[in-house]
Amino acid sequence: NSSDVPSGLLNGAGVKQSATVSLWFFDPQGRLVSRSVRIPAPLTISTLVSRLALHVPSGLSTALSQQIAVSRAVVRGSEASIFITAGFQSGDSASTRAAMQQLVATLRDNYGITTLNVTDVANGRTLTIDSAAP
Repeated sequence: NSSDVPSGLLNGAGVKQSATVSLWFFDPQGRLVSRSVRIPAPLTISTLVSRLALHVPSGLSTALSQQIAVSRAVVRGSEASIFITAGFQSGDSASTRAAMQQLVATLRDNYGITTLNVTDVANGRTLTIDSAAP
């Protein structure tokens, strides 16, 4: 699976049955807030993205579509490039930006990613966002 990230990048090396991760969502005031969740191994960027889109805690919201699909993810140092084949098309640039902020906050906490490049394959565009300081 090309979306796998070497185990040493997350929670140290070694095989784990599950991992505790920080997922970032929006509170009713539109601020990003973190929630810790245990999810089964293996932990990949695709797994994190689908959790963000599909498992939203009560009282919080997500900017990601439930149909989001990551075909590939590449991590080089503190920079990640992900390729999204579905679920990222939005006519509203504010909601696209919110989705990017939610993704990069989650990847920053779990993988140390500070720059996220998202290629929206369906629309042939690449968006880049830098993480705000935690």
